[in-house]
Amino acid sequence: LGIRNANAEPQKIDAHESAEDNSFFDAFDDVVALGDGGVDDGEDADVIRHEYGHAIQEDQVADFGLGGEGRALGEGFGDFLAVAFHPGGAPGFDPLVASWDATAYSSKNPPYLRRTDRDKRYPRDYRGKPHADGEIWSRFLWDLLGLLGRDEALRVVIESHFLLTPWADFRDGANAVLLTNLSLRGGRDDAAIRALLDERGLPYDVAPAPPPPEDAFEENDTFETAAFAPAGSHENLLLADPDWYAATVPPHRRLHVTVLTGGGTPSFTVEIRDPAGGLAARTSSLLGRAEATAEAAAAERAVRIGILPPQAGGAPFGYTLILAETELPEPRPGKTILVDLHPATVRVYRIPFPAPKVAGGDRLEIRARRAGRRGALPELRLTAPDGLVRRAFGEGLRRKKATVTLQPDEPGAWILELRPREGTEGRVRLKVRVKRTR
Repeated sequence: LGIRNANAEPQKIDAHESAEDNSFFDAFDDVVALGDGGVDDGEDADVIRHEYGHAIQEDQVADFGLGGEGRALGEGFGDFLAVAFHPGGAPGFDPLVASWDATAYSSKNPPYLRRTDRDKRYPRDYRGKPHADGEIWSRFLWDLLGLLGRDEALRVVIESHFLLTPWADFRDGANAVLLTNLSLRGGRDDAAIRALLDERGLPYDVAPAPPPPEDAFEENDTFETAAFAPAGSHENLLLADPDWYAATVPPHRRLHVTVLTGGGTPSFTVEIRDPAGGLAARTSSLLGRAEATAEAAAAERAVRIGILPPQAGGAPFGYTLILAETELPEPRPGKTILVDLHPATVRVYRIPFPAPKVAGGDRLEIRARRAGRRGALPELRLTAPDGLVRRAFGEGLRRKKATVTLQPDEPGAWILELRPREGTEGRVRLKVRVKRTR
């Protein structure tokens, strides 16, 4: 983590300090003492890490936790340090402390000593009991881990201890985290961290961090001032106001747009539009991630990509923009797929048709049907591998569907384009079938 002066020495541990079901950090002798009652505490890494957390804090601030809230800060940090190293992906276990040790005394399923995801708030749930009150602080730290990631959260929290005194309380702990985030990370995610503190009712009085500087693509705040972005990953971008990018989609390719932020950031929207402003795709973020695609049938297609914050004047946050060129999707023969169409949308698909099927006289049938009353009215275009259009938009139209049928005379990748008829938008059911000649 780059912190070289927080308990930077081998830690003494007495693995069998007593027969009691109890463990503690002995600050006088600088020893983590583990008890053997119930399940040996030395068998549960959560217990070891929790007590090691006390050793870290004591080394940073001698006699830490002289006040009641300070003791709760210490217990909450110990619990957070324990669960921060859980492997992840098991939501039923990840926030639980000492699930293995607790099998000796807990009837819960799964068992646990304490947990870091309780909805406790200060001062409503403060009881003057350090272990129970520590769940207020550990919940804030657990949410901070979700916002910043493990290493960043650990770095900020451990470094923040250097700003505390033995008599520190919840307000001091919150202020220390905000100030450390400012010094280590330039104040990134400051508003989101404050929101996490507010959720726990934790007080603070540090002034808001100044907005970070604009990124390298600025000024690209409007559709007209979109900055060209080549394919690849573009990191350390800042969403303080709308960001617009210009890109091109190569022939017979798909441009896949991914926008990633840290967990806990406000929702945002990604749009893809044509140069005239017509909407091709729109998607909202989910858990800090949003994806959208644009395709090109033949000539390169110019597009504009907009990353839009939830509201003007909101707190800025960082993101990564990834533009990846991929192959066109291939609809599975006989399988119906649902496609969302906007007025400016052209969905493009690749349909391989090998030489044996051409020689056998097999036929290709493509049907697109309106999905429900509010679906789009579809139309289709089919282009042969030689680039000649074999079925144009407007052919094969019915009241609610469009059908293309032909016998391909050339092997290779046939290109299918699907778009909504003028004035319609919504979902369409698309089905591609290959019929054998009997």
